Amino acid sequence: MVIKIGIVLIFLLVVLLGLSLVNGVGLQCAVATDCIAPKIPVLKISNPAGGHAEIPSNNDYAHKVCCEGSGFVLGNSCGTANSLTILKISSATNAHVQIPSFTTYGNDMCLSTSGSLSISCDYKPACSSDETCLASISANNNAQIADCITDHYPQKICCKCDSGTVSGNVKNTDNENIEGARIDLIQDSIIKYTAFTNTLGDYQIDGVSCGTYDIIVSADSYVSSAKVDLFLPTADPDTSNFILVPGTTCEADCTYAGDNIVHKECNNINGCTFYDATAMEVCNFAQPGWIRDYNNIDPVNCPDGDCAIECAEGIPERKVGVKASITCKKENIIKLTKIINYKGKLTKLIVITCG
Repeated sequence: MVIKIGIVLIFLLVVLLGLSLVNGVGLQCAVATDCIAPKIPVLKISNPAGGHAEIPSNNDYAHKVCCEGSGFVLGNSCGTANSLTILKISSATNAHVQIPSFTTYGNDMCLSTSGSLSISCDYKPACSSDETCLASISANNNAQIADCITDHYPQKICCKCDSGTVSGNVKNTDNENIEGARIDLIQDSIIKYTAFTNTLGDYQIDGVSCGTYDIIVSADSYVSSAKVDLFLPTADPDTSNFILVPGTTCEADCTYAGDNIVHKECNNINGCTFYDATAMEVCNFAQPGWIRDYNNIDPVNCPDGDCAIECAEGIPERKVGVKASITCKKENIIKLTKIINYKGKLTKLIVITCG
């Protein structure tokens, strides 16, 4: 039997300067000597254990606060529609820092995103599980700055991905758009968001809270498709685009992709092969592995014309009758007779419990 829906599990582990970044957190930051793409520098610090700050374009300090997004692109631009001021610093280098609610420093350090994705930051003693720590600061104003690995300073800069838009397209295997396909975003076994595709096969869900989801796409006459353990929102189109297989697509076991029933129409398609025309007829609408009567003369396998065949790709074999033989040293306590379905045939099952 073939698997009807493929499930892809993706695991990511990022280690930076001995700090393991938490998989499933939409925003990830740590202090490093180099920000390797897609990581971007937010600001520089003179010493990870505590010191001054400078803007990321200066080259006086070797240590950088490097950040990246899970499936979305980050920038360090300020003044855009989707930019957020993380800190203010007193000068371009050798600077003290303050949180954005203070306004005496003139240099903004920012995180920016594209599209509708939003990021928020808080300043507190410890970051929650869905937040990443950018740095620690000695106070809210006129402060020094350090990394987050140890408790250098009491105040942490805790940032996270808030929400954004999930959009994509649904097509069939002929590259045709599917209208009316249903898209469910599921979290902790609960459907959190639902959308339907338009005439172009496109869908869009706004205001999706950042987090880990399963996406399930379904449509009439098609086999449902699922992708699991995805961090959303994401800018990766391969994550949110789907191709659905028609339910009547023949598979190697002679069933349709949308059911577990043998169909004679699948003969010689995608690896399905019936023994002959008789096998094709008697196995039609059976299930793989079921036994069907094969009443046809086959000089090699069934010369008397009274055989059985296993669906859908077996060969004719002589019927074998087995009569139950039970011996008890003591009297029977229970004798139970039932008619059961065994490999697609009604069979008498006798169960005896001996005393």
